[in-house]
Amino acid sequence: MIRITMTRVLAAAATSVALALGACSSTGDHSAKAAAKAEDPAAHAQGPMMKFVSRLAGDWEMKGPDGKPMLAMRTHVMAGGSAVAETMFPGGPHEMINMYHLDGDELVMTHYCASGNQPRMQCSSTDGKSVELTLRDVTNRLDSDETYMGYLKVTLVDDDHLIQEWKNFSGNKEMGKVRFEFTRAKG
Repeated sequence: MIRITMTRVLAAAATSVALALGACSSTGDHSAKAAAKAEDPAAHAQGPMMKFVSRLAGDWEMKGPDGKPMLAMRTHVMAGGSAVAETMFPGGPHEMINMYHLDGDELVMTHYCASGNQPRMQCSSTDGKSVELTLRDVTNRLDSDETYMGYLKVTLVDDDHLIQEWKNFSGNKEMGKVRFEFTRAKG
């Protein structure tokens, strides 16, 4: 009896939160865009930029230190299609998360770095095959000389090959580059 009541209370609370969140996304805006979003909240997330990063969903391998393929990245679409979560080096000591989503019509990404800061980047250019993201700001940066990732270019060569090119900075000075070449895991 108590279990059934608790389940009903939790279900009612979840429904209330969902309704409140839905109301927050459209209050005060009576435009056609807002009306369409209220009708189908996920439709807004289906623009060309989200479609591009959604194509990255799946497991990706790269050559490990021993030259053999290793799981290097796991990507999945979530939140009703409005976000893409990318886990780099899953389960390893330097596991990191990249979260892609829209801010209005602009693609943004937060990189939860193993160094402890969170660079936020926004799309600066795209050609349909690749997306370049440049620095918007950095959260949890302890001082102005702390190194952070400030640039990412994602190139989907084809459905099974992906390249990520990262640049790190200290202050506003570029300090280095790293390039990852991934192959979609079979299976």
